[in-house]
Amino acid sequence: MADLPSGVAVGQEAPDFHVETPLHGTVSLSQYRSKQPVALVFFRTFSAGNRMMVGKLRLSHTLCPTCILVIRDWARNYDQIQALGSEVLAISTVKLNELGGVLASGEPRFPICADADASITKRYGVYDPRWKHPTPSAFLIDRDGLIRYRYVGSVGIQSDLPRAAELAEQLAKL
Repeated sequence: MADLPSGVAVGQEAPDFHVETPLHGTVSLSQYRSKQPVALVFFRTFSAGNRMMVGKLRLSHTLCPTCILVIRDWARNYDQIQALGSEVLAISTVKLNELGGVLASGEPRFPICADADASITKRYGVYDPRWKHPTPSAFLIDRDGLIRYRYVGSVGIQSDLPRAAELAEQLAKL
């Protein structure tokens, strides 16, 4: 992972941000401070192409195959994550209108965020300039705004993200 900036580390304060989502309006990390832990997840989208369905979410960009599986897993297990008093914020480097187009019945129910200029992705140190999108990554941020868990997937074509069960296990420790 030598070609990625080091980004933020466990124990550091998580950089705040304000970002647009198709269903939840503007979301900021600071709105969760003192209220609940946040699982902040960065996922890949590839070039614009055919619209695809992820659960009941229709995206105009193609997600990486592994990210599709993981987002579906989080959507299926979102109640478990919420039962731990936590929220999921998923971020990718696309424009707002490329994220949703049509969002049926709010699934996934967690906010899917548009980081079109990649500023958030870069601040967290998971922007891959070769591919111009995030390296799949997850950060768990406690109620005090501190990063308590950091997972950065592989940089190459194969990518990975932690499953909902792993996130829930880590969130239960917060």
